[in-house]
Amino acid sequence: MIMVNFSKALFWISTIILVFVNPLISFGLLLVYYLPSIIQDSIKQANQMTSEQYEWEYQKLKKRYQNEFRNNFSKYYSNDTLKKFK
Repeated sequence: MIMVNFSKALFWISTIILVFVNPLISFGLLLVYYLPSIIQDSIKQANQMTSEQYEWEYQKLKKRYQNEFRNNFSKYYSNDTLKKFK
């Protein structure tokens, strides 16, 4: 625990000192420091779809493919023939 706190303190002290030398280096260090947690949080949010959202996506895709299927058949059959089979 002490080594973790020491390494964090050393990181922040060096980052503050580097701000005066080159602010771009400090920004890069902060980006490298926080980037893994930002990526991890975004992946968690993307994976937390509820079952209602899955069902909604399924219904949307089902309607889309049914419409495409009907449109393909409407090229070959007349509207009267298609109405008989609805």
